[in-house]
Amino acid sequence: MIAAELEKLLGPSLKTSTFTTLAVTNAIKMAGGPYSQPRSVSVTTASSTGSYNIVDPIVFTGKDINGNTITESLTLTNADGGETIVGVKPFASLTSIAVPAQVDVNGHFTFGVRDVFLQSGCRSIRPGSTGAIKLVYIDGTPDTLSSLIAGEHLDIEPLKIFGDSGTTVTSFIVFL
Repeated sequence: MIAAELEKLLGPSLKTSTFTTLAVTNAIKMAGGPYSQPRSVSVTTASSTGSYNIVDPIVFTGKDINGNTITESLTLTNADGGETIVGVKPFASLTSIAVPAQVDVNGHFTFGVRDVFLQSGCRSIRPGSTGAIKLVYIDGTPDTLSSLIAGEHLDIEPLKIFGDSGTTVTSFIVFL
């Protein structure tokens, strides 16, 4: 998987919790960040019957590539957990994650980063391992490049590389 999961497992709380810059920054460092390219954020919940709040969103706050403050609200859809919700905004950094009060304290969260948003001007990429890359080109066309060889130089201009199961290459180099 391209995007690393943050090494921070958080148990649900019966009150609202906000994790700020130091905790978020340390978790990102443990996951291999900060990143040179913006990433989408994600939240994964463990299975736990009726434990999760599916009304109030989890709010991520951070900076975009230009240093502007951005926020993204991700609302869980399954009160029993066992899901991953992925954002659509490109975060260059995170400053806080606000988690609303949950139904009980039996589940847990894993916060992470997932899809890679490439800056305009990307000329090519080179996979660091064999596998496939699922991506979207600058014109919006989706594609999956399979059977890639580590070190192969690809003269393509992707806008976004997905960090889901469609991408099996574990690392790559971006040429701007």
